[in-house]
Amino acid sequence: MKTLCEDNSWRIKYYVCDKLSDLVKHLGKDNFKKYLFSYYLKYLQDTEPELRSIAASKLDIAGSALDVDEILQKVLPIVKTLSTDTQNYVRTSLASSFLALCSVVGKKHTSDIILPIFLQLLKDEDSDVRINLFKKLNEITKVLGVDTLS
Repeated sequence: MKTLCEDNSWRIKYYVCDKLSDLVKHLGKDNFKKYLFSYYLKYLQDTEPELRSIAASKLDIAGSALDVDEILQKVLPIVKTLSTDTQNYVRTSLASSFLALCSVVGKKHTSDIILPIFLQLLKDEDSDVRINLFKKLNEITKVLGVDTLS
């Protein structure tokens, strides 16, 4: 697995990331964190936008295997950077999955950290980004409530 994760071809890493759900399921949360999490973080920051995009689309899966502190300290700073990515499809992928982190980090961190990113993406010029946010709106309203969100 390490050989695949460190392959020089971004396409190989893309397929590893594409199978993240299966990997987390079969390895378990502890082994994911121990062996694959550092690679996943690198994929989120890769120079290839296709790899950043697939990694961003898997934030819900990765987030479900992580602790709150790991998300706050390692994942959300990268999410903030991805929210201004130059590639529309990276932002679109991000919008489709990052709101799942709300239920993991809780109300305070959702309000303080995730909500500003959500509001920024809500103003995105690309309609697909905004549409993906609306598709996942229930993720943030479950944590903050409709009144707080409005």
